[in-house]
Amino acid sequence: MGVRVTVLGDSYVPGVGDPAHLGWVGRVAAAGPQPVTVDNLGVRGDTGADVAARWAREVARRAPGCDDGWCPRS
Repeated sequence: MGVRVTVLGDSYVPGVGDPAHLGWVGRVAAAGPQPVTVDNLGVRGDTGADVAARWAREVARRAPGCDDGWCPRS
């Protein structure tokens, strides 16, 4: 089945400036359990308020069994 991880944040999330184009998310995914699906949703220039405004919508779109970003599973 595998693991699915959704990561939100600013330009550090997609790895802006990383010559390998992995960023920390790609490096963690490569080192973690396999298979893994990573939704790397970092947006350059996002602030904490920007991430807070979109996290529930973004997670709800990607997490089966979740409604409006609130997931019944722990």
